[in-house]
Amino acid sequence: MPITLWVIQTDDALKAAEKILLSEIVTLDHYHGEFFGSNQYLANLANLSKSRVSAILTDLGRRGDIKIILYRSPDTARVWKRVIKPNVYTDAEVFNQQLDEISKKKKRLTQNLTSKV
Repeated sequence: MPITLWVIQTDDALKAAEKILLSEIVTLDHYHGEFFGSNQYLANLANLSKSRVSAILTDLGRRGDIKIILYRSPDTARVWKRVIKPNVYTDAEVFNQQLDEISKKKKRLTQNLTSKV
């Protein structure tokens, strides 16, 4: 088990459902570079309701365990993609670098979409 998953599983501050969701987010972020699963996907995984998943993600975000990044269409401000980045790395600098890279990518995508409109 990777160190980050071990830390999650042994963190007494996290409830069981929070551990399941955070572990899934960390795993898919690690193997795919980002996690963009829906609340329904997480609800099915943990046998929870979508509203309960939403509440858990909000709590994890408030505690700083995750960062939710929304990609919006420049003309309608409609969300077309949501990425959840875990912040469970022992080196916070890694997390900050990832957020910087995402911010740059998001800016390029927005500029490309704006120039096509």
